[in-house]
Amino acid sequence: MTIKTLIIAAAAAAVTATSAAANQFPVDNRIDTSDILELGSITADNAGVLEVYDYRLGTQGRLLGTDQIHAGANTDVRVPVGFAPTGQVLAVLKVDGQPVASQRFFVENN
Repeated sequence: MTIKTLIIAAAAAAVTATSAAANQFPVDNRIDTSDILELGSITADNAGVLEVYDYRLGTQGRLLGTDQIHAGANTDVRVPVGFAPTGQVLAVLKVDGQPVASQRFFVENN
């Protein structure tokens, strides 16, 4: 391999690693029911807002709560919703008002 090939390969790997880590929700999509939903760690390409919606009927329902998200890793994300929801909720990460990622969470009574 030439130096040029190594540099190109390293750059491609860096871009792939960066893209793979962007706009991610936790692997575990089960959360405890509470008036403050603890969603875990969320990674975002850019600063934005996390919106949590009711998803009991399998479609995006009413907005339950929001939280500001900064670019990079956001650990221990907690969204106040004012009551303890049941069933499922849908978390939608928006940047500049546009959805960039979403995940369903199953709310468990513990």
